[in-house]
Amino acid sequence: FKSPDGRYVIDERLENVDRVKDLEKYPLAIGEIARIKGINSLDFVTSRGCPRNCIFCSRVHGNEVFAMRPQAVIKNVQEILETTTVSRISILDDDFLISGKYGDGTRFIGRERALEFCRLYTESGLLEKVGKLNHLFTHISSLYHEGSVDKELLLILAKIFKRIIIGTDGFCHVDL
Repeated sequence: FKSPDGRYVIDERLENVDRVKDLEKYPLAIGEIARIKGINSLDFVTSRGCPRNCIFCSRVHGNEVFAMRPQAVIKNVQEILETTTVSRISILDDDFLISGKYGDGTRFIGRERALEFCRLYTESGLLEKVGKLNHLFTHISSLYHEGSVDKELLLILAKIFKRIIIGTDGFCHVDL
């Protein structure tokens, strides 16, 4: 929030909230989604949290990142497409490519998680059967690998997603 003297302040109580860490523990309410007739688009969150301090963001999920494993994401996508009228799915994570932890505390590298997801999406037949997913969000800094923009990763993501929305908060024109 913005304090009366104009400073941006993060309420410290938010940092002490017990957050959901194991996103795979709580099943997606696919039955509820299926009951809604005519729904054709779904935003799917596969991770929560972000360590960045972008000025526009409320960071409601905290600064520690927890995510679903790629296999669990694929399973959910398959189930959504098989049991509902949804035909367009977007990955609505704060940053799909950011590194973090799975619910059991195992650490993962964001790039490796994204590549595994893309591989599984293709191998499962979903790409051929339903085509590209609608879009995903990432931050420009997550696209850097070994000192430069990760063109290999971008090309692979472009095969799976129609749009890749890249946040650039905190970067200047030289970085871009």
